[in-house]
Amino acid sequence: MRHGRLKAARKTLDFFRLASGIIPPYEILLDGTFLVAIISQKIPIQERLHRTLQHQKFSINVMRSTLVELDTLSKQNTPRKEIFQQARQWGLDHSDNIIESDISDDHTTQEEHLSVAGGQMVLLIKSRPSFFVCTQDETLLNIARQLGKSPIMRVSRGVLILENPSKASTRRVSSEERAKWSIEGRVKEHETKLIDCVKDCQEKEHQLTQSGCKKTSRRKPKAKGPNPLSCKRSRRASKEDSDETKKKRKRRRRNSLNDQVN
Repeated sequence: MRHGRLKAARKTLDFFRLASGIIPPYEILLDGTFLVAIISQKIPIQERLHRTLQHQKFSINVMRSTLVELDTLSKQNTPRKEIFQQARQWGLDHSDNIIESDISDDHTTQEEHLSVAGGQMVLLIKSRPSFFVCTQDETLLNIARQLGKSPIMRVSRGVLILENPSKASTRRVSSEERAKWSIEGRVKEHETKLIDCVKDCQEKEHQLTQSGCKKTSRRKPKAKGPNPLSCKRSRRASKEDSDETKKKRKRRRRNSLNDQVN
């Protein structure tokens, strides 16, 4: 795994540790689509999970309804029949816990177009948000992102990805922080009254000082004469100066010739 992906995973784990209290040992919840993906792409998922979770302890959980769904798919005459069988067998062999859940919410499954196993997984996430949700189903991914309480994992091109916190999760955390640090949550009633009295006194003093002082208008600086160094000299003046210098030079030469003659 690349250094940048490891760094991002570390930040995500820290975020959910502070926001949702998710700490090791982590609980990983796999659905049928995720099991099929790791079997078809031949991904060593336990090794990848070990690296992504910063070498912390974890347990793999699979729901009974997921195994039943894979079993029914494996009995159908489809080209992926063997993959469904292997995915079910992998869930039986490598899962640490098989979660029994007979609760089904027909309204959720029909509204979100989920299977029975997907609907039970949504109910489990809502009741126990400490699970890492591992799925390839887009509808289930969107529901988990909107809830914003559980970390999400998926497989993309043979790479295990721990998604960054969704907008819903960051929004939830920011609202909780605002409620925690708001004045109503940390200051009592008599303290708020004292603060209001102090503010009123300060406003009155400010009004008195403004009425007592007169507004003094600042004088605008008048424009001074132009800078003689930055101004160009007129052509006439320059011609006169040049003529004077020539005359002076001629006079000096005449005087020198008279001295030689004498």
